[in-house]
Amino acid sequence: MFDPEKYLRKNPPRPFLGKTPSVKYSCALVIPAYAECGFIFSCLDSLVKNPPELLKLCMGIIVINNPPLDECPADKYEDNRRLLELLLDGQRQNRFAPLDLYLIDACSPGNEIKSKEGVGRARKIGFDSAIPHIEGESSEPFFLSLDADTIVDENYLSSAWEFFGRNPDCAAVSMRFEHQNPEDPGESEAMINYELFIRYYAWALACAKSPYAYYSIGSAMAFRADSYVKAGGMIPKNGGEDFYFLQSLRKIARIGFINSCVLRPSARLSDRVPFGTGPKLREYLGGGSNLKFYDPEIFTQILIALYSNRIKHHFKSRDFSMRDFLKELPMELVEFLEMEGFPEIWPTILKNTADREKNIRRAFDTWFDALKTLRFVHFCETRNSAGFDSARAFGSIFEFIGIPADASILRQPSNLLEKLRAIDSDPSLDGYFPWEVRIK
Repeated sequence: MFDPEKYLRKNPPRPFLGKTPSVKYSCALVIPAYAECGFIFSCLDSLVKNPPELLKLCMGIIVINNPPLDECPADKYEDNRRLLELLLDGQRQNRFAPLDLYLIDACSPGNEIKSKEGVGRARKIGFDSAIPHIEGESSEPFFLSLDADTIVDENYLSSAWEFFGRNPDCAAVSMRFEHQNPEDPGESEAMINYELFIRYYAWALACAKSPYAYYSIGSAMAFRADSYVKAGGMIPKNGGEDFYFLQSLRKIARIGFINSCVLRPSARLSDRVPFGTGPKLREYLGGGSNLKFYDPEIFTQILIALYSNRIKHHFKSRDFSMRDFLKELPMELVEFLEMEGFPEIWPTILKNTADREKNIRRAFDTWFDALKTLRFVHFCETRNSAGFDSARAFGSIFEFIGIPADASILRQPSNLLEKLRAIDSDPSLDGYFPWEVRIK
């Protein structure tokens, strides 16, 4: 049974503005909004096209947020003030029915969010405030994470409900996404390359057999409410909160994949967060980066050693020989593990781990998590590689997996993205990422 009282004592909810909940819901959807007058109503209009019987079971929460006035640009502060008025008016007129929409003021003086916590704190406020109003008796409640600039399909809610009903082993799910294509040719090129970069990193991790191979998109994820609480709640960071939070969820259980609906985030040149889609696109267009892709060999020849059958015997019991373990790894991994203090930390971790192979392997994967994996990739890049373009990077990955792709696809980024999106849409995936089906 879902019982979050201890969590709520440490993370008290914020009050709602205007209407307050009088019933219990089966799920909650949270949208952080920072100067989103130009986007959020398209998002809401797409959302209310979902089946009315499901909308009635879902509480929608918008967290209107900004940093303190002395750190907030005047135009964004004014946009938030206007947005708050428009949403309150829409709430009074029941414009978003049958969705019950609730508002949280994290933007007016005294309610603002620290700049360094930004969107992560806004998401956390929304989810924490939803917890007392979701029902855990008849069905297992879940949360949906959305962005104000994202358009959803009419089966968005039904896809999430069906997934969690069929996949009790999953803590969370990443949803199929396709960025909206900007009209400006330069922005379109930047969007295509950035989305390719996101997809490449997940496919490359899968080639290495990393347990952290999934898409980290804050506007395209959902998770069980009890897993949210077990993970300690959303990470209050201004950018990258989705990466860190999904890492925490993956340490609890599997992360699945929904491809029966599509979420379409905007590919806009936003400056709301220090890194992520908007800043990457601005950097690309400004000539500061051409989105070089990581060397595929980091994944297919080096990182893969951590997950190979060759080293499985080291995790069979707590009778662990550090010297023998390191001897079987590539030099780059040995240097990185030593730099991270693994030889000193691992004996202590083993002492606190049950003497079973499954538990020992899980303890290692918990320690060598998504962040350490990314740090290791950067460690290799700074020493050995100037980066690859998308054609060379995906060419190596496809060859490793056995996916056919001719030069006309690899050399044209738009064609390559179209192929990857088509692979994601395969109806036979049934809750799994495409690489989980193709890579054995």
